[in-house]
Amino acid sequence: MELKFEGLKNMISFDGTEELVPVLEKVLKGWKFKPAKNNASKNPIIRIRRGPTGYERTSPWLNGGKMVLANPVDAVCDLLLDIERAFIADSGKLLALHAAAVELDGGLSVFPSTHNAGKSTLGVLLAARGARLFADDVTPLDPQQGNGLFMGVAPGFLPRLRLPLPDDLAPEGADFINSHAGPKSENFLYINLNETQLASLGQSAPVNRIILLERKKDAAAEIITVKKSEILKHTIMQSLNQDVSAIEILDNLNGMVAGCECLRLTYGRSEDAAKLLMSTFANEK
Repeated sequence: MELKFEGLKNMISFDGTEELVPVLEKVLKGWKFKPAKNNASKNPIIRIRRGPTGYERTSPWLNGGKMVLANPVDAVCDLLLDIERAFIADSGKLLALHAAAVELDGGLSVFPSTHNAGKSTLGVLLAARGARLFADDVTPLDPQQGNGLFMGVAPGFLPRLRLPLPDDLAPEGADFINSHAGPKSENFLYINLNETQLASLGQSAPVNRIILLERKKDAAAEIITVKKSEILKHTIMQSLNQDVSAIEILDNLNGMVAGCECLRLTYGRSEDAAKLLMSTFANEK
């Protein structure tokens, strides 16, 4: 079976793996797709087939190799990476930043990825407090050439938390996550968010703040201003575009950083970080 996704130029082939489609339907928000009419594409952009040890995926982003995963939820988790890459590549204008993005006060606060900083958990807890999550892992960026704006674009995926969940989750946060649990494997748990908590595919908002996350055990939540040069270094390191020149990436990211408030958030517990962000930027008491 081949599926045609609105927004993608090429088909995605599910070769004997049709059971993955219902999982996709649960984790995508705002995406439209349907079986291809002639089902005869010679070169689907992504192909998933059943192999002897699990679901085998091939795509241009695997550099001629293949990814094999045994669990259907894990296979869909990994497939979403390629779907987003295809969406960004087919747009002809979007950049990709390994970062979470949350709308707090009419604009997006972007959190570039840092090892074990908990950006996905933080994004979900912010959504629980009334913010709107745009992305929890990779944020597409539209440079909006000519008007000085950089827009974050929602990829339309439910947020995904790595399991096991942090031991220090407060009861309120744990209750929200458990009551909004979606598809799950031993490794990951998707969180069902509604349209006020999660932006759908293609919705956009201006990026007005970039926040580096620094998680330290038992640290009190604190926000400080940092130099734009430090933010630029981190965003360059988290750029995922493979088909864009280094000069173009640098020029675009430098322009985005120049127009943003640049901060670092140090924290120990995710709930404390979410509460501080909401009280500082969304007037939550």
